[in-house]
Amino acid sequence: MDKTANRFPDTRWSLLGRAESSDEGERQGALTELLVAYTPALKDFLSASRRIPPDLVEDLVHDFIVDKILHHADEQKGKFRNLVMKALSNFASSRLRRLRPEWVVANGLDLSEIMDGSSQQEVERFDRVWVEQIVRGTLAVMKDECERDGRGDIWEMFYGRVVAPMLYGDEPLDYGALVERLRLESPRQAINLLATGKRSFLRHLRTSVGQYVKGDEQIERE
Repeated sequence: MDKTANRFPDTRWSLLGRAESSDEGERQGALTELLVAYTPALKDFLSASRRIPPDLVEDLVHDFIVDKILHHADEQKGKFRNLVMKALSNFASSRLRRLRPEWVVANGLDLSEIMDGSSQQEVERFDRVWVEQIVRGTLAVMKDECERDGRGDIWEMFYGRVVAPMLYGDEPLDYGALVERLRLESPRQAINLLATGKRSFLRHLRTSVGQYVKGDEQIERE
């Protein structure tokens, strides 16, 4: 077996590294790429924490990304996702203050309500949505790799035993049924296949997390 198979890609810091570049264009481009990847979490955060109408949420998140107001993220300033959440909250407050009173009234909005900051509960909700986005993205990459490498058996085993129960609440597929479906020689072979799937998922998950934190220690902590 190739000993380099479980190494992180050499480019695992490319996005966060570019986000700290001294070149303005490169820095903002990398930040935009990161923010676009986690747009669902940003939209959910605004909708839940401020009860802003969907159309207005779309506009605010779009403008936040396009305006590229976040300059750079570094270890001393805290977690990247917390920086993003705080920057988005401040950006939304600034934009909401500019809304014309007649527009607010016409759309039935309570400006005092949508101007409120986020509670601890909404911060935790943001973290959950952010994590779910990362997990789903990681699973998509893993599935693509399995299909590309002709290892659909790894994906099917991992999906039946881990993914479907985790995401959809399904009962884990019985090993016996999987042995028959995948034409395996024994339940032991099925267990080994699942272990391979878990290693593959964790490798891709570390790569995904490595886009917005620095160093192996921070990846493990995250």
